[in-house]
Amino acid sequence: MKSDEPEDRICIKLAETEEEKQRIYAFRYSIYVDELQKNQLSSADHRNKIVRDKLDEHGLLFYAEVNGEIVATLRANIASNEIITDYLLENYALAPFLEKFDLSSISFTSRLMVSRHKRGSSVLAQLLGHSYRYGLEHGLRLDFCHCQPSLLPLYKHLGYKRYTDNFVDQETGYRIPMVLVIRDVEYMRTAHSPLVRIIRDFDALPADTDASSWLRKKYPLATQEATHWLLGEHSYWQYLAEKLAPLPEHALRLFQGLDEDEVKIVLKESPTIKARPGDPIIRAGDLGDEMFLLLSGFVDVWKDENLMATFEPGEVFGELSFVAKVVNHLKPIRSADVVAASDCEVLVITQSVINKLTKRAPQVAVRIAFNLASILGERMLTSTVPDKQSGNSEEGTSSA
Repeated sequence: MKSDEPEDRICIKLAETEEEKQRIYAFRYSIYVDELQKNQLSSADHRNKIVRDKLDEHGLLFYAEVNGEIVATLRANIASNEIITDYLLENYALAPFLEKFDLSSISFTSRLMVSRHKRGSSVLAQLLGHSYRYGLEHGLRLDFCHCQPSLLPLYKHLGYKRYTDNFVDQETGYRIPMVLVIRDVEYMRTAHSPLVRIIRDFDALPADTDASSWLRKKYPLATQEATHWLLGEHSYWQYLAEKLAPLPEHALRLFQGLDEDEVKIVLKESPTIKARPGDPIIRAGDLGDEMFLLLSGFVDVWKDENLMATFEPGEVFGELSFVAKVVNHLKPIRSADVVAASDCEVLVITQSVINKLTKRAPQVAVRIAFNLASILGERMLTSTVPDKQSGNSEEGTSSA
């Protein structure tokens, strides 16, 4: 992380006044609408330039301030009958949790965002740490959140686990629901979570082995997630190698020219997600700068309700937006829908992985860039197929 300038002292606060809350709502608008161009956001008040929804009425609004300017914020909601909506029940598969745990021991984290000029600084860690400390002080046991695929490594590093199916939010796209057992000390240490430093201040609080054990028994995916961490990097590499091994060499064009150790560098920090038939992994018009490598199953590429292509295991998609962000820092707006045509598993390759490669293994980054350029060039050539009789062109394949 970049170090903050000495004069930029970060103050983490819990909003108590209406004025503070309005400033947070305005900050959200600057991120969602001005930066991310989510103009159709139902919670956006364009007249007053704020983003606010019903959960704010019962939420704890934390924010980070530097030199009087809000630079980050998140919202925490303690579970209650007032906030448990059908949306939360369905997308977080909450029913078993509500039978097992008291409402007052469950929270939901949302609306986490950091201003552009403070991303990569210590602001995010301090804000999350402040919220986590609040949870420990108030007896919380579980915290739920959902994230986009590119942020999965961040939340796994904090100690969150996947446990149920992904879902599609009509405004934010494909989302991964996750849960944190707030006092799962063993797992958090294994994940090297920065939150472990905070829990040391609460020696009187025992590890919540009951909650962590129940979660592993109830949800096989959470057990799998823990196993990958506990067995370490070598086990995860073996898992990915088994997925890649059956694929013909020509299918894995992204890794052509790389040896096993170089491929391992690329993959070891790239998470996998599973999708069901009909899941829209990418939606046209959404912002997103990660690309995906299909490990198993099939995905269809749709544009303007026309089927443009079907991708098989070993192929990449989402590379157009990925390259647009890398090459010229354009806002990476997706150009097509990519929908799971079967049960499938995909590897998520994020911008942060490539940034690390550029510094630590530049020869690998250059080879990946060359392979991407080759894939893009071929797809661009085949995306318009000349009609010999009419002289018109006809769209063929497409990628998001």
